[in-house]
Amino acid sequence: MSKSKAVAKVNKEKTALTSAGALIGRGFENVDMSTVTMPRAKVMQGLSPELQDEDYDFRQGDIIHGLLMEKLPEKFIPISLWDSNTLFLPRDTSKHKEFFEALGIEPVDNLIICKSLDAKVTQMSAMNYKSCNNCPYKEFGWDGNPNTPPLCDKTINVLALFEGMDMPVVIMFYGTNYKFGRRFRDLALFSGGDLFSKKYKITSVKESNDKGTYFVTPVKPAGKATEEELALAEEMYTRFANVRIDVDVDDEPEAEVEAPEY
Repeated sequence: MSKSKAVAKVNKEKTALTSAGALIGRGFENVDMSTVTMPRAKVMQGLSPELQDEDYDFRQGDIIHGLLMEKLPEKFIPISLWDSNTLFLPRDTSKHKEFFEALGIEPVDNLIICKSLDAKVTQMSAMNYKSCNNCPYKEFGWDGNPNTPPLCDKTINVLALFEGMDMPVVIMFYGTNYKFGRRFRDLALFSGGDLFSKKYKITSVKESNDKGTYFVTPVKPAGKATEEELALAEEMYTRFANVRIDVDVDDEPEAEVEAPEY
């Protein structure tokens, strides 16, 4: 199929505009689509609850669709990139008392303590922070010790359309995986052209440090998108260009190492 025909085929299906400018099907005209929640690509780590579920046969290192609960293909097309910040309640309940004392707030029963979808303005914060500008918890040395790691997870997010799938998911690069997100971002930037004009391959690699063993997800180039893939990617880019994306997090992102000491 030629690019012009592929684009025409996609355009034929575009029928309605939301207030955010995202193109969707008829019947959604009165739905506020300024913020949408997307499923994420999840890396199976040693503590991932899906590994204990007898309904699935996942292994450590598998990268799965968080909503469909199936293993994702390796190749994907990135649609868009953005930064976010999230401060999670530690998985280890024995550390909760020290955690809240370190923050100087009363205990709350929330998985997410503070969140900013754009790493600038907070959508919710138990510490009543309105923005990330003056928050110390996203930096090393927040407690005066320069070796103390951040409490808040800086994240590079990728809206990604995986091979053979019709709808995108979000790949999150945070923690020890953050460096691979930066490498991917720089690779995509300096390769030139639209972000979604090329394909990439994501795999999981086992690493270890003094706190444990975990899997990271390096990304490598995988050639150019086909004409049909490019047409679909362009449609996805237009659909979500002015939409703020939240990520469906029903448990703490698969922590690869123990939480920092407080």
